[in-house]
Amino acid sequence: MKQLITRRPLGNTGECVTEISLGAMNLRTLDTEEEGITMIQKALDYGINLIDTARAYSEVKPDGSMIESEVMVNKAMTAYEGLSEPIIIITKGHGYEIEEFDKDLQTSLDKLGVSGRNDLYIGDNRIKLVYFFHGINEERWTTMKHSGVLDHAKKLQEQGLFTYLGFSSHTGHEVHIEEAIESGYFEVTELPYNVFAPDMERLMKLAYEKGMGVINMKAFGGNGMVTKSELFKDYCSITTDKRLQFCLSSRYISSVDVGCRFVEELEEDVAVAVKPSCRKRNAVDLSVRLYVWV
Repeated sequence: MKQLITRRPLGNTGECVTEISLGAMNLRTLDTEEEGITMIQKALDYGINLIDTARAYSEVKPDGSMIESEVMVNKAMTAYEGLSEPIIIITKGHGYEIEEFDKDLQTSLDKLGVSGRNDLYIGDNRIKLVYFFHGINEERWTTMKHSGVLDHAKKLQEQGLFTYLGFSSHTGHEVHIEEAIESGYFEVTELPYNVFAPDMERLMKLAYEKGMGVINMKAFGGNGMVTKSELFKDYCSITTDKRLQFCLSSRYISSVDVGCRFVEELEEDVAVAVKPSCRKRNAVDLSVRLYVWV
């Protein structure tokens, strides 16, 4: 069932990742944990080798039960058989000072069920763990620079608690994103980019040139995409496949994080990823028409 999804280098890490990855944020909105586990295992069936989660991706259900993305990744990976390579797992925490960092990291390791040092496992399956500072902004980046947490994180990385260090951020924090990229502490970053918000490409290019892996989030949602899609519908067709094609046409991106809730959505994204011949033509055509009207 595995598809021939193109792989791209994850910066200078030496890893190669499928150019679409499973974003596990929306799995917390599902009714049951089992649905999320099924989605993760379906992504593995398709050969996707990067799963993006976070400590904060959890939700309390009306019956009082908690659905946690990291726990679903743990259960899906533990039960999965037949993996022939390590899977790249990204998770994120909100520890911007040393004590908070250690607490968040250990909680994520426990929730994910990670065992080992350097050679890391979930169940019997090897993983490469990328640990992110989640959502840096002016306040958080200032704290990180002065708290000693950056050097502390690199020491824990050297001790083998996780494989690579990264950060995520959002539109509006470009100054601090650039500082973080230039700092030399990080191997991977996750940034928002889509047809309606292409301005982050400058920083994606900078990260790429610094040898960092670039994960593209918000390829389909955010940035008022529904409203803007309605506005542009008379001028060009901005279907989901074209949104993905647009992101995949960027050479600076290692992997596009596709945040799916339903298996059908994942199947549609995989279909785009295994048909690169039509991707560039459609993506370029779409972007040209958008820039004419924006």
